[in-house]
Amino acid sequence: MRKMSKQDLIDLGFQRFDQDDEDDKFYYYSYDLNKESGCGSLISDSDDEVQDNNWKVYAWDINKNLVFEDKEDVKIYIDVLERNIK
Repeated sequence: MRKMSKQDLIDLGFQRFDQDDEDDKFYYYSYDLNKESGCGSLISDSDDEVQDNNWKVYAWDINKNLVFEDKEDVKIYIDVLERNIK
């Protein structure tokens, strides 16, 4: 298993969201299944949590323990769910 980079998230179609409060500046990536809010989301670590350019993706709205660290696993997960969401 290879590490998942920021570019991998972008290649998978994740969107960047910037948090820019006074003392709290960071960004993270999010992906809404079927491009719809409410169909399930994947959320990455924030940039200040990433270690050694190894980004993780969480399916927190399905199971808080569902964590992906491999791009191919995320791609398969997205493909299967989007193909079967009616």
